[in-house]
Amino acid sequence: MTTFEGPCSCCDAGCGFFCMNFYCCGPCAMGKVAATYNVPGGFLTGCCCGNCVICNFLIRSAVAKEHTIDDGMNSFLCPCCCPGCSNVQIIMTAHKQGKFEGACGAPETQEMER
Repeated sequence: MTTFEGPCSCCDAGCGFFCMNFYCCGPCAMGKVAATYNVPGGFLTGCCCGNCVICNFLIRSAVAKEHTIDDGMNSFLCPCCCPGCSNVQIIMTAHKQGKFEGACGAPETQEMER
């Protein structure tokens, strides 16, 4: 069974990943995760209010649902008690599952129909 990564797993992908996605571009990282998991409001929800209890709950629930994680009461307690730790768990779980490579970088290009 899949579980959320631990709240202290922020450096598991290396110090560069940590600095870019938590220290420098944390809101953008949450925005990309929210958009990837089709959270209502997408990128703006994660970027502008990813630390807000309700938005963090929505993003965390979307990640848990897609990866069949039984989060139980943690789905509400983690965003409520320590949204920063919850952000680490969300981002690192998305990264481990191959859904998030980093906050910075060009979005995928789409060809325009003629």
